[in-house]
Amino acid sequence: MNSGGLIKLVYAMINAKTLLS
Repeated sequence: MNSGGLIKLVYAMINAKTLLS
């Protein structure tokens, strides 16, 4: 299980949400 990739994905989504807000 690659948790590093999951964290990266979640971080990217949060970052995108912040940029769009």
